[in-house]
Amino acid sequence: MARGKAQNKRMITHVWHYLSENGPQTSQDISDWYNVKVRESSGANYGCDCRSLSAVLSSSILFGTVGTRICNTGAGNKGKYNVYEARPLNDIVDRALKSRRPIHKFPQFVRKAIQERIDDV
Repeated sequence: MARGKAQNKRMITHVWHYLSENGPQTSQDISDWYNVKVRESSGANYGCDCRSLSAVLSSSILFGTVGTRICNTGAGNKGKYNVYEARPLNDIVDRALKSRRPIHKFPQFVRKAIQERIDDV
């Protein structure tokens, strides 16, 4: 059975709340924070590396790229990392409705916001 973006909903939810509270961060900073958070919690979530996290964030409508930052890697090399920010919830709902994707593809908090917007109309 193929695994798709549905496997990333939990991670996307945690990262969106983290970025909305703490502001823009590099993908390296986000993956470090997320891996520490995963170690503190229990469950079937095994963390992520910087590249896979960056791939998920760049393809999600919940996040935007602010720019790039050059950071030192663990091996002492310099690497270029994207800086991501959390988009406002109203902007996410607008983009989700324009995309015409099924609502169940989005995380729970986005689904609730979409449903509220649909109920208001």
